[in-house]
Amino acid sequence: MDWGDFWEQAAQWVITWIPVLGPLGILTTAVVAYFGYRQKLEADRRAQWWVRAQWGLEASLSDDPRRSLAGLALLNELKTSSLATAEDRELFRLLAQSIRRELAAGGGSSLPRAEGVRALEAAAPHRASAALREDTLKQLDSLLEPGDPRRRDTPRSGDPVPDIPAEHLQGR
Repeated sequence: MDWGDFWEQAAQWVITWIPVLGPLGILTTAVVAYFGYRQKLEADRRAQWWVRAQWGLEASLSDDPRRSLAGLALLNELKTSSLATAEDRELFRLLAQSIRRELAAGGGSSLPRAEGVRALEAAAPHRASAALREDTLKQLDSLLEPGDPRRRDTPRSGDPVPDIPAEHLQGR
């Protein structure tokens, strides 16, 4: 085989395979771009989830019992998201245990949130504060539940809204 035959065969190979390799290259580029897009989308969604989780954690430790209840309700919703890791759910569970212990102890709280609930009960020992305490305890119990999360990303129409009575969300 001399060089002339080699170049003739190489040219024939290129003529045969270029129509196949061009679309194959385009398809490969499209697949790589799609996976890059999905990775960025997932990272952005996780970052937004974490912003909400930070607010829920801070709110659950708030001095204002209504804000605390809203924070606990948010954490209950966030723990069921597919974006929540096992470590996140464990963090929420430990927070709920700590707040539950403080509420059960009834004194000497190191958590401002529990002091806020006791202050509200001392200032207005009526049905609203008892309902607020009951709702807070329900949210804490829900956070303490082990079990498999529902694994969903976004609320769908018709999904139940966390049970926060309207009187707890009205003006301060």
